[in-house]
Amino acid sequence: MRNLNTKIQSGTPKIEKIVVNMGLGEAIQNVKIIDGAVQEMAMITGQRPVITKARKSIATFKLRTRNANCCSVTLRKEVMYEFFDHWLMSLCLK
Repeated sequence: MRNLNTKIQSGTPKIEKIVVNMGLGEAIQNVKIIDGAVQEMAMITGQRPVITKARKSIATFKLRTRNANCCSVTLRKEVMYEFFDHWLMSLCLK
């Protein structure tokens, strides 16, 4: 708290969650890409990702409503800190 010049503890920043997101633009033409992306993200984060579907149709991107186009994982508590430590160490080693 001294480094941030705050007198109250609630004024210090803290991490509540980490969201890992992967957009799959190629999944419009090839649906099997989603399975590979889900497996990769599960290996990276340690949790099974949620497949997100499009809410609107966008003609320029050839995207239709309810087509799977993204997968994401929300990490909280101990898993979040473990993922953050591994990510930070991989950045420091490069």
